[in-house]
Amino acid sequence: MVSYNLAVVGLFAKQMQSFEHPAVDSSRTEIVPHSIGDNGKICVGVNLYDDSGNLLFEDQEVDSNSSLPGMLVNIDLSGRLGIENAYIKEEYSGQRIGTGFISDLMETARKFGFESVSLVADKDTGAKTYWTEKHGFVSVDGSLRLEKRF
Repeated sequence: MVSYNLAVVGLFAKQMQSFEHPAVDSSRTEIVPHSIGDNGKICVGVNLYDDSGNLLFEDQEVDSNSSLPGMLVNIDLSGRLGIENAYIKEEYSGQRIGTGFISDLMETARKFGFESVSLVADKDTGAKTYWTEKHGFVSVDGSLRLEKRF
């Protein structure tokens, strides 16, 4: 197992900030720190916007009173990357925004020697089937959590 330092988090943030896609205005991309754990796990929120400033991700309900905008990326400094809430709004669906962003994160993780990437995929949208058949992820314990080991 490789141990990483906070400089790796900065490199991931730089990669996320510079994501290029015709529907994304990368100058508006926000990387928002959510939590830093004592165990070497760092969670950041990612908000992608179009040229008009519209958020491309669906809000994810936390409870009946609040929600989180954007995607969550968990960087475990022991060599694991986790992706949650990667749900693109319907009007932007099918443009490979989420797929491109996640693929870039996977390539960055592989380049830095991370051992795995996991994501939570909603089977109702077909995402679980897509990520297992097209990108080699496997279901963890039959759940919606998928993992790809490098």
